[in-house]
Amino acid sequence: MAEAPGGWQVEKVVLWFWVGRRFGNGEFLETAFALTERSNRLHYARRLSLDRYTLSWGLMEMRYLFLFLSLVLLAQTVLADDVYYTYHNPRFGYSIAYPKDILYPQGESDNGDGQKFLSKDADASLIVYGSNNALNQSLQDLYLEESRGGTHENPTKVVTYQVLKNNWFVVSGYNSRKVFYQKTILNNNQFKSFYFEYPESKKKIYDPITKHIASSFKG
Repeated sequence: MAEAPGGWQVEKVVLWFWVGRRFGNGEFLETAFALTERSNRLHYARRLSLDRYTLSWGLMEMRYLFLFLSLVLLAQTVLADDVYYTYHNPRFGYSIAYPKDILYPQGESDNGDGQKFLSKDADASLIVYGSNNALNQSLQDLYLEESRGGTHENPTKVVTYQVLKNNWFVVSGYNSRKVFYQKTILNNNQFKSFYFEYPESKKKIYDPITKHIASSFKG
């Protein structure tokens, strides 16, 4: 049975109205109106209290959401703070970007074909180089050669990703507990390549860097 706020049942209020109307008793009508007004006030007070409670929780949830979004934006800002420099090789006409605070150039090779970059603890290395296609190899020939895994010369090499396009290819995988990523471009009968290697345990650090380096490599 529905109960009005304050412990009064709705049916009792209806009964007071009916008696007052039926017998013309103003006292019954006044009592019914008073009970109804009181019931409405209590209902409004409870509803207001509930609305305030809901609003309080809503504001608290908004604060937590704002804090979470702030932390996400802060993390993205920190990650975006990696500054990349570009190495240009004049001999073979290629360029590549590298994170200046993570990989450090070791100086161009004596014959000017490229350069090596190392991390501070030397567990990650980026080698970029060019060569003339003296053997007149096709891009596919070199691709098939580089995408072989578990060979006699390199028994621990495991290729997990490989793709061949019109003028470039990518081969990636694992070698002696390290991740490797190689990209080679064939242009003007010259091969331009980079080979990036880093520990498996640091994939979260270097995987995004690899993506950036690969997209920046032009030749």
